[in-house]
Amino acid sequence: MHIRRSNFIHFSMSHKNIFLSLTYLLLCACSGKVTQQQAIVIDLMDAQDSIPYSVFVDSIETIPLETTDSCLIGYIQDIAATDDRFFILDQKQQTVWVFDRQGNFINRIGKRGNGPGEYVRISQIEYDKRKQMIVLLVWNRLMYYTPDGRYIKSEELPMGAADFKLLPDRSLILSRSGETGDDAGIYYVDSTRTVYRHLISRKPNHRVPMNTHWELYSYEDTVCFMSPLFDNFVYHYYGDSCTLAYPFVMKPDLHRDYKQTDEVSLQYFEDFIRTVYVENRNWIIASYWSAKHDLRIMLFDKKGKNVFIGKEMTNDVNYRDWGGWTSACEHNQLVTFDDSNDSDENPTIQILHLK
Repeated sequence: MHIRRSNFIHFSMSHKNIFLSLTYLLLCACSGKVTQQQAIVIDLMDAQDSIPYSVFVDSIETIPLETTDSCLIGYIQDIAATDDRFFILDQKQQTVWVFDRQGNFINRIGKRGNGPGEYVRISQIEYDKRKQMIVLLVWNRLMYYTPDGRYIKSEELPMGAADFKLLPDRSLILSRSGETGDDAGIYYVDSTRTVYRHLISRKPNHRVPMNTHWELYSYEDTVCFMSPLFDNFVYHYYGDSCTLAYPFVMKPDLHRDYKQTDEVSLQYFEDFIRTVYVENRNWIIASYWSAKHDLRIMLFDKKGKNVFIGKEMTNDVNYRDWGGWTSACEHNQLVTFDDSNDSDENPTIQILHLK
C-alpha cells in the first residue's frame, strides 16, 4: 500500500471547469438504495488470527517464470492472463513481459519513449479477448498491440485514469478512485470515447490519495468495483446498467473526516483504509490497514453469504508463501505471484482454483 500525494497530471483550470460541467450534466449514479436491514455490516475488530487458504481454495497450480538474459522482472504490478499466455506488467521497468502458460518467456510489449508505439508510464493493462490484442493504459490514452508485440494504434480518452476495463461493445469503465478532487470516482466512457458519465463519486470528506495498482475486476463480461475509499459498496456493471451488488459497511466508523490531504500521516493513521480489493465469480477479498490496528482481511463467500475476518491469510494448501494478488480472475480462478528468494530469478505464478 502507498498513501501519497497524487502524482497524476492535473487539468488546467479551464479544462477542469469544462470537465466538471460535462460531468454534472452526464451524472448517472449506479442504481440501488440500501436500508439498514440490507447492509452487510462487518466489524474489522472481530477477527480471527488467520484465514487459511483451504476455506476458499480447492487447488493451486504453480508456474515458475523462466529467467533469461533478455528478461528479469523488476516488480509485478499486475497480470493479464489468457488461455495460453501471461502478460506481466512490470512496474519497476515499465514494460510488459509475455510468457506462455508453462512459464516460458516469449517477448515484451512496446518500449519507453516518445515515438510511435512508445510510452512514458503504463498505468494498467488489459487483454482484449475479442480482438486478441493487449491494451495499455497510459494515463489518458489507450495503446493497442498484438500479443507478439506489434504496435497497432492509439486512441485518446476524455480523461486520465489509473485503471480501466473494456466492455463487449468497445465502451469502457475507467477508474479515478485514488484521486482526491471533485472528479474522483468511477466513469463510463462510450465506444466513441467522447460521451462519458460519472457512475460513482468520492465523498468530499474522504480525501486520502491512494495507489492500489487496480480498482476494477471483470469476469464473464461483468465489471466489478468497490466505491471509492472509505466506502465499501460493491457494484457490478453488466450490459448497459450499473447495480449495487453487495452493500458492505465496515466497522469501526471513521474517527474523523479527511477533507485536507496534507493532514494524512501514515505514522498515526488510526482508521482502517482499504488496500486491496479482489473479486471473482464466487468470492470477494478485501484487505484493510491502520497504523493502530495493523492488517485485517475480509473474505466473503458470495454463494453462502458467509464472512470471514482475519489478521492474516495463510497458505495451507501447498504451504508456499502467501503471494501478491493480481486482477486476473476468470474461470473461478485468482492469479497470484511469489517473488523468488534469489533476486536474479523471476517470480513464480500461482493460479488459485477456487471452491
